Amino acid sequence: MPPPKILTIDDNPFIRKLLRRHLENEGYEVLAAECCDDGLSILETQDISLVLLDVSMPRKSGVMCLDEINERFGNIPVIMVTAMSNLDIVVDVMKKGALDYIVKPVKKEKLIASVKRAIENKGTLMRSKPLKPFKVNHAILLNNAGLVLFHKNLNPLVKVDEDIFGAMFTVVKMFVKDSLRMAGELKNIEQGNYNILIEEGGNFFLAVLGEGEDVKMVRENMRKIVERINNHYGAIISQWQGDMKDFYGIGKLFWDLTS
Repeated sequence: MPPPKILTIDDNPFIRKLLRRHLENEGYEVLAAECCDDGLSILETQDISLVLLDVSMPRKSGVMCLDEINERFGNIPVIMVTAMSNLDIVVDVMKKGALDYIVKPVKKEKLIASVKRAIENKGTLMRSKPLKPFKVNHAILLNNAGLVLFHKNLNPLVKVDEDIFGAMFTVVKMFVKDSLRMAGELKNIEQGNYNILIEEGGNFFLAVLGEGEDVKMVRENMRKIVERINNHYGAIISQWQGDMKDFYGIGKLFWDLTS
């Protein structure tokens, strides 16, 4: 039986080397990444049993990275590694689903005990109640200026409160104009009982409003749609100032969101 694979995500090469040495001495296979995006790429291709994630990293913090791991990879256990013994941060990451936290400088005994506990508990985590699949109600296409180019109701049976729907437009336009991205690069925003998911294209944004926790399939479909829009309409979409509903085939692209 192959040893469990542990992924360490930390911008400090000394910490990555230290964690690798301690964990490999215990028989674990260790993969390392220096930033969140590199770590997410590894998670897409490797069967990872546990993630050790630094809290404080440039560009994308460990807290933001934890949100993306939870959103895209479900029940992979995460242990946060922090140089700051800050109670507020600890409470925040535990609420977001971190299994444990380790304070730097890393003590080998604490590290190994926490890792062993996480590996042993992974089976329990994977058997826990499945997430409710995300169901898309509305899709919106906007250009970089925040102008709505296309809107489609994908679930006519669901009536969304007008206040919630209006708030969705407001939140998405705030994101497009950078005020929300600069505050935390949010791409999954709660609004009432609904979630708003956002994907960026070269000259546009695709946003959906829906309900549910398991967004992995919807995210994949959104990325495919963004790629198709770029292929078919990328050359003109940044210049277009009107409704695109009459563009041949554009409405059909969005039905993948309902699968």
